[in-house]
Amino acid sequence: MSRKIIGLDVRQDTLSAVLVDSSLRDSQLKGVVHIAMPEAETFADSLSAALQTLTEQMDVSGAVCIAGFPPEQVSYRNLQLPFTGKKKIGQVLPFELEPMLPYPIDDLITDFHTIQKTDGGNLTDVIA
Repeated sequence: MSRKIIGLDVRQDTLSAVLVDSSLRDSQLKGVVHIAMPEAETFADSLSAALQTLTEQMDVSGAVCIAGFPPEQVSYRNLQLPFTGKKKIGQVLPFELEPMLPYPIDDLITDFHTIQKTDGGNLTDVIA
């Protein structure tokens, strides 16, 4: 079974992408694109325009995306929560993060990864 993977390298002034078609026997490089970020009012607008250009130059339909972002665009927090279910953690995460952040939570995209369960399985350590 074949699967397409697109790797994105997002920088302040460029967007680079590589498309790989991977199967059990081999992996084939299907395309490489390097796009200068267009001038825009915000970084999000610039990235959106660059991604639009990317989709015009490369068929990314059905591809799994792996992206790297500049470190100044990413923030990490370690938390210990009294929940174990991923759904419940996802629901309370914005409220738990809000007092720790120097900017509004509404301006962020949040996600988490469970590190370990502690205290007999009642607490969960996460990186968000």
